Amino acid sequence: MEADFTSVLGSLNSEQSTEEKTKALDTFFSEFKSTTNLSKVPTDILVSLAQSIAKVLKRPEACDRLTESALDVLLVLTRDRRCQTAIMDANLYYLLHFADIKVREGASQTRDTISLRAVKCLCNLVFQSQATREAVEMLKSLEFESNYASLISRKYCAIEKVSKCNMDLTHFEFSLMFIYSAIASDSRNVFMLHPKISGSFSCVVSFLVENIENSSDSWNWETPPKSVLGNVLKAIYNLIANLDHETESEDIHDFLVSLSKSCDRILMATNMVNPKCMTDEDLLTHIYSIMGVMPKYALQACFVDDSHQIETNNDANLTESLKEADLAENDSAGKETGAINQEKLTGIVSEKKTDSLENSSSAKLSKWDENRSIGDVVSTFYSAIKVAVSVTENVTLKMAIFLALGNVCRSCRCIRKPLRHMILPPRKDVHVMPQEGGELKGELIRLMTGVNREVGELVSEFLFVLCKENVNRLLKYTGYGNAAGMMFTRGLGLRSVPASQPDYSDDEDTDTEEFKQYEHGFNYVTGRYEPPKKDPMEGMSEERKLVETEKLLNTLSRMQGTAMEPMTMGPDGNPVPLMGQLQRQVHEREDDNQSSGEDE
Repeated sequence: MEADFTSVLGSLNSEQSTEEKTKALDTFFSEFKSTTNLSKVPTDILVSLAQSIAKVLKRPEACDRLTESALDVLLVLTRDRRCQTAIMDANLYYLLHFADIKVREGASQTRDTISLRAVKCLCNLVFQSQATREAVEMLKSLEFESNYASLISRKYCAIEKVSKCNMDLTHFEFSLMFIYSAIASDSRNVFMLHPKISGSFSCVVSFLVENIENSSDSWNWETPPKSVLGNVLKAIYNLIANLDHETESEDIHDFLVSLSKSCDRILMATNMVNPKCMTDEDLLTHIYSIMGVMPKYALQACFVDDSHQIETNNDANLTESLKEADLAENDSAGKETGAINQEKLTGIVSEKKTDSLENSSSAKLSKWDENRSIGDVVSTFYSAIKVAVSVTENVTLKMAIFLALGNVCRSCRCIRKPLRHMILPPRKDVHVMPQEGGELKGELIRLMTGVNREVGELVSEFLFVLCKENVNRLLKYTGYGNAAGMMFTRGLGLRSVPASQPDYSDDEDTDTEEFKQYEHGFNYVTGRYEPPKKDPMEGMSEERKLVETEKLLNTLSRMQGTAMEPMTMGPDGNPVPLMGQLQRQVHEREDDNQSSGEDE
């Protein structure tokens, strides 16, 4: 390996012709284009090669083929952290020029093939220096952030311009924005506050969504449109995740509304319910991640008509139809995939649309498609939950789905209410623990206490939102044992704590006759009815009761100071040591006995 590097270094420093140097560089790149470990090559050779490439790049008379070949070799060098400083000192200015980020005066426009190679090198340099931030600090000194925002705003300012762009280059331009903004968090506001950049984002997303919807054969780029869109959404997520929505501009407001609708379009138009490959999973993850940080107004503009708030009180027929479609999971095919029977559901929704939706002017969505109904939206989200629970092993996708659905249900009653009836129907199975059984509710409750803590917290939050953030209602459906972690995380130790969101409707949760019949013995800790148990101290004398109590106190005292110290709920809803509570009770009982003895 060292001999190959020495050989190409000698060719660059020799008096060979441009064609011979280009051939030597191409031969070297074809051999090492997939190599990521250069540890066998001495550092001084890597540094010398980077400096020799800089001499090629700085010559304005160098032909495009030689420049492309030199950038290919430089791309290999950027994979090794030992020569990062040398590459940036010698080549960073030229990379910014060839990427059209900081153009030299009088220079002509760079070919896309050269720009693509330069942007790839910049991606590697920024990524490799994420620990030291060396590349980020050097780029900041060269006004990278404002120049790059200007490039994006200028290049993608209209759909017509986007359609003429090299999408392979677009893929890596947004990769560079994602990597840079992930490391330099202070750059996110610089990008988002740049004039017209939000409009450029909208144009890029709209163009890619349209190509995915139409499955166009005219796509001539090596990178698939789903991959390009995934990179664009990934970069946008970084920029909008922590936006201050109270001070945002009108352009950003319009962009977030447009982005929310685009995410919904891609979910509905491509029927991306059950991801078939890694590309689909990545795209779904980015879509749901963005929906999870969308402000309330953007989601309502997407799902709720501004002039008519969707009322779902009369949507019982629709909910029952969606449940009937879900019976497909009991078939053998349903058991294998855990996915909802989409064709059957779509047919039911279409039949019910005239009866339960179109007869009411208030039951319409703000549509991008005239034939779209609330049933289509709810079925898509319900199917996504089934995928997260039963199909995919991708933890990131699971987390993104539950984060998004929690946010959507909190913002849009028209989505929350049907999903609640489907996932948490009024309790009839009061003798069964909530986590038991093969229904979706049981699977979700098992995830609450599963091995993955992050997924469990998001599932708990989602179910809490379905219960209108009402603690009493959550405990009725899940049991205190399953919900304890989430409740203590949110400081909801007492069941009497009111909902934190005042925007939920005031309608009461409907209890079934079965629940009312057994409510007197319903155990909110286990989440099921438990018949009265015989008092173990029944028939004991007072003296015997005191002896048994002292035995228990001795056992608890030995556990004090260990990791297994017993706790109980205090008057303020916070955990307190059980030992102190029992000691007070014993002393109170002894005092009562003494008082009664004196009275006699």
